[in-house]
Amino acid sequence: MTEQLPSDPIAAGISKKRRELLTLRAELESQIKAIDKSIALLGQAIMVFDPSTRLHLKAHGLKPKRFPHTKRFVLTILREAGEPLAPMAIASAWMRNQQVENTPENRRTILGRVASCLQGCRKRGLVERDAEGGWRLTA
Repeated sequence: MTEQLPSDPIAAGISKKRRELLTLRAELESQIKAIDKSIALLGQAIMVFDPSTRLHLKAHGLKPKRFPHTKRFVLTILREAGEPLAPMAIASAWMRNQQVENTPENRRTILGRVASCLQGCRKRGLVERDAEGGWRLTA
């Protein structure tokens, strides 16, 4: 649908300027999106070299990097356990297995990954939480 120019020369000039500004705005918005993506990717690169860095990737439209091996590890630990496990117990086992230094920052990071993984597995019906807060595989 094309916009019809007004017959009045002043209104036509204003209409033309409005179209120019709308075009410029669309170009700038696409540039901003590209810049935001670049910022987020650089943030992810920083997190590779310094995992303790807490960057707000969501503000730039990207999700934090997912760790597919976390799900495999969590489900294996729960499968081998004879009883429900607390998320901190799973995180401690992860840190021992991966030889990660036991610092408060690392505990918080790994515990967050484990908790997120458990929630995702619960949504898929793979695990369930008991009344005491322990997690186990569904029967």
